[in-house]
Amino acid sequence: MFKKERTLFIRCLLCLSLITTLLVPITASLAVNEEVPQKSFFTLTIVCSPEFGETDIAEVWKPELKKIGIDLNIVTVEDVDTLVMENPTKSYEEGGWDIVIKGASPELGHPGAVIPYSILDRPFVPFVKDEDFWTMVDELAAASDETTLKKVSGEALSWWIDNLPIFDFLTDKRAVIFNPNVKNTDKYGLYFDYTLPMETVIKAGMYYEGKDTYTYAETEVWYLLPFFGWYTCGPGQFQRLLWMKPEDKTLVPELAESWEISPDGTVYTFHLKKDVVWSDEEPFTSADCKFTFDLMLNPTIGSEAGIFLRRVIDSMETPDELTFVIHTKKAVPFFLEWLARSCCPCIVPKHTLENIKPEDMANSDYATGAKACPTTGWYVLDQMVVGDYIRFKRNPLLHSSFTPVKNEYFILKKVGEKTTIVSMIKTGEVSGHYAGLGMSADAPALKGDPKVIVVDFSPNNWLKTLHLNPNHPILCNKYVRRALAYSFPANDVAKKVFSGYGEPAGGAPLSPSSEYWPTGLQTYTYDISKAKQMMEKAGYHYDLLKVEIPPTPYLEYGGFLIGGIIVGTLVGFAVARQRARKTP
Repeated sequence: MFKKERTLFIRCLLCLSLITTLLVPITASLAVNEEVPQKSFFTLTIVCSPEFGETDIAEVWKPELKKIGIDLNIVTVEDVDTLVMENPTKSYEEGGWDIVIKGASPELGHPGAVIPYSILDRPFVPFVKDEDFWTMVDELAAASDETTLKKVSGEALSWWIDNLPIFDFLTDKRAVIFNPNVKNTDKYGLYFDYTLPMETVIKAGMYYEGKDTYTYAETEVWYLLPFFGWYTCGPGQFQRLLWMKPEDKTLVPELAESWEISPDGTVYTFHLKKDVVWSDEEPFTSADCKFTFDLMLNPTIGSEAGIFLRRVIDSMETPDELTFVIHTKKAVPFFLEWLARSCCPCIVPKHTLENIKPEDMANSDYATGAKACPTTGWYVLDQMVVGDYIRFKRNPLLHSSFTPVKNEYFILKKVGEKTTIVSMIKTGEVSGHYAGLGMSADAPALKGDPKVIVVDFSPNNWLKTLHLNPNHPILCNKYVRRALAYSFPANDVAKKVFSGYGEPAGGAPLSPSSEYWPTGLQTYTYDISKAKQMMEKAGYHYDLLKVEIPPTPYLEYGGFLIGGIIVGTLVGFAVARQRARKTP
């Protein structure tokens, strides 16, 4: 009997050997999902705003960077824009920045403005040293026919994808939330493409029914003067020379009654409206226009618009009080569209601001709200409580060519918590809130709530972008920038951070649906293997790093299974042998 048991035991061992031979490679292959460097080549710091889900974006990206040997340090800063503009060439270790997350609006509606605007509306632009870049920008600005524009636009996009000074990672989709008493909410998305919150509400004809106040919840820091940056409440208080209607993208008068362009496209003559007065009853004149543009051209002001204007404007003149003339260095076919869309060319009063030094303008009483700057627009500053709210009152001296607003007051109220904003909208304490990066993710759950109105919209190809410091000793290598682009999990960010509000952009500052999208342009999609290839091209070799295989449940379970088989076989054999001895 014992002989039979021994034969059975030998057969079990042979089966065990066969199972082990098959099982160990299978479990090992399941364990090796990817090689993850135990050490890193270097560490980069991403500077995030505390709002809009930016830290969440960074957290989703962080483990992907680790796979290619890069550690990501995530830092939160209240005012990212100021950090970048004041320290444009410094790395984070030097007191500046390595990477920041920003939003960008590449398109103006007029196709000729698409590429130049998307390139120039970036804070890193003045510090790019690549002469090919600036040659390309000048060629784009001078393109006077569709054939040339398409050709140069294609070349520009190819250059952008190849060099990747900025990685546009997500095409924006957003939501805005209103109290049900707010009227004409369906127009918000259309007008948002061309204006900022106060002016969007005004020009879309929105108002809060049954109250004398429209209150808009915000989380941004707002500038009271219109030429410092995008986050300004200037439009609505102040006005442009002309404006673009979003319905048909036509240019319409605002402070200018009409305009002419010289045959060679270098002289723009604006005829101003008569009888326009500032809210302090002083007359509006061409001197105010020239004063405003002189301010934006002055580098000490720090105006984002100045980056563009200094490359375009040659000189200005005021032949009389109602005529303002701009001479450009060369023909710029999209110049009027830029003036009509950007918030920065809103005209300010010379008689009020001319005695303030440009370098002191940002901290002046008119910029901080200590004093109300006279305006020509729909609202005038009434009261400001720093860190709480800014209240504007209807301008009784608004020119007769403009439609008056229905609400006596407009309030920009700073509210930090998303849940607080929603509850305030439901009670009517807040009229509405533009649900940007952070709020859109919560919008789907609110759509069935009768106490709010949720309006989905896609801004005019707004993009989420990673700004990469071009002067950083590591990021100056374009292959490192490409590796970052390939490692970025845009789909996961859209799903996990924004509940699907957004689609991968692939790196280009333009929608693939645009008529200016070149055939065959290859953009970036998430691909860790390609990211590693780019790191190798940049000179970072993985054989120099110790690589470990992370343990997985498959390997552990396989080991337990093999061990169980061995132990079970030995126990079974021992029991069988014992029985054999007892058998007579």
